[in-house]
Amino acid sequence: MPDAKRFLVVGGVLLLLLCAIIGKLVFIQAVQHDRFAAYAQGQTRRTFELAAMRGSILDRNGRDLALSIEKATIFADPSMIEDPLRAAKVLSPVLNIPVKTLQAKLTQPGRFVYLARKVDDAAAKQVKAAKLPGIATIKESARLRPSAELATPILGKVGLDNEGLAGLEHQYESSLKGTPGSVQFDADGQLRRIATGEAIVNPSRAGKDLVLTLDRGLQYEAERVLREQILSTHAKGGIALVMDTKSGDVLAMANLTTDPKTGDVNQAARNMAVTDVYEPGSVNKLITMAGALEDGAVRANDNYAVPDRLKVGNHVFSDHDPHATMSMSPTDIMRESSNIGSIMIAQKLGKDRLADYLTSFGFGVKPGTGFPGES
Repeated sequence: MPDAKRFLVVGGVLLLLLCAIIGKLVFIQAVQHDRFAAYAQGQTRRTFELAAMRGSILDRNGRDLALSIEKATIFADPSMIEDPLRAAKVLSPVLNIPVKTLQAKLTQPGRFVYLARKVDDAAAKQVKAAKLPGIATIKESARLRPSAELATPILGKVGLDNEGLAGLEHQYESSLKGTPGSVQFDADGQLRRIATGEAIVNPSRAGKDLVLTLDRGLQYEAERVLREQILSTHAKGGIALVMDTKSGDVLAMANLTTDPKTGDVNQAARNMAVTDVYEPGSVNKLITMAGALEDGAVRANDNYAVPDRLKVGNHVFSDHDPHATMSMSPTDIMRESSNIGSIMIAQKLGKDRLADYLTSFGFGVKPGTGFPGES
């Protein structure tokens, strides 16, 4: 009988324990399910941004001037790194980053840190082969210029995060950049996706392409010819512009400067053709003559006695080459680019009408291209 009682007592205790366990399981699964599910996800769930592919910049014939390609970026979850020094020593020669720098990144607080952005394919392959816990790669969009430095002052540049920093890349940032997405999935200690885990993907949307009026071939030739002229004349730099006179389309816009230390001719730091201010020079004679002919202040067959020097106000102006006073028609004045003849025509037109024509031709106002830094 005592044995039977002992059996009943033990059985009762075991039943109570079983009931307690079942109760606890029910409590966990039914009442605290969300809490523990969130706790589990906190250990395994990873969220990564899916960078949007930046839109391409194309010439008038659809040829690439700037486009985006995928590159591997190396990152780490410091909380998963068991031996930061060892990992840093393995990665240092591959990424060409000092061991101390990598070690500092691998020991910082948080669960995400970039180690190297947009590395070459060979480096990414070596990192993957090392199979270091907590180290992984993601794809990022990188900007590529198929024609190297061609038209750089116009195209501008992008930053490490693909944001437009200058030129057309900056001007049309809202259209080119696209919309980034994201992906969430469960991963193990080496940041490899757990096959049974759920993946939530919010796809990115690529940016729009930008088609320019530039012709890539003409742009190359304009830069080549301009470079030769700068070298032959020992100039500090130069600008060359090729336009379609019927449509006004800019077919080529070259901006080059000379490095004062090396003498090399390189792409200018900015698009000088639209950002820098220059005195009009002899082009102003075209405005003066056009206004005078339009107003009837002069006629094409008129003749004027044009000296080589003329005092206006308190300043004496002169023609480029000394000459005796000669009879010149408006056509002669334009052909010879005579400063004195142009001044005489301007005096007949009058300062108020000359100012009107200068304004009508756009002097004193921005061209309206919207280019960053436009003057």
